[in-house]
Amino acid sequence: MFDYILFIFIIEREMKLRRTTKLGDLQRMDEHSLTKSIIIWKPRTFRSRRRPKMRWEDDVKHDLKVTKIYHWKKQVKSRNEWKRITDQTNHITSCSAEEEEDNPNT
Repeated sequence: MFDYILFIFIIEREMKLRRTTKLGDLQRMDEHSLTKSIIIWKPRTFRSRRRPKMRWEDDVKHDLKVTKIYHWKKQVKSRNEWKRITDQTNHITSCSAEEEEDNPNT
């Protein structure tokens, strides 16, 4: 059971890292890029009254908030700076995964 939980944690960490990396690529794209237009596009209709569905952008912003990355719009402009931040974030989550692996009862 513990191996399964650790496996899920590793997959989730990898997804967050890839989303954060893709955010950097997306923000550096040309404003008229089709890919950027599709991802940033917001429909003109209203959302239903129920709990709104999470968009990709919402997931990424949540990941950044959890990992305490602030002022990301300025930092993402520099590819080297963004790479350093994503590597640092990956290192932080890797260390916490190793701690959980060492202490399965916590």
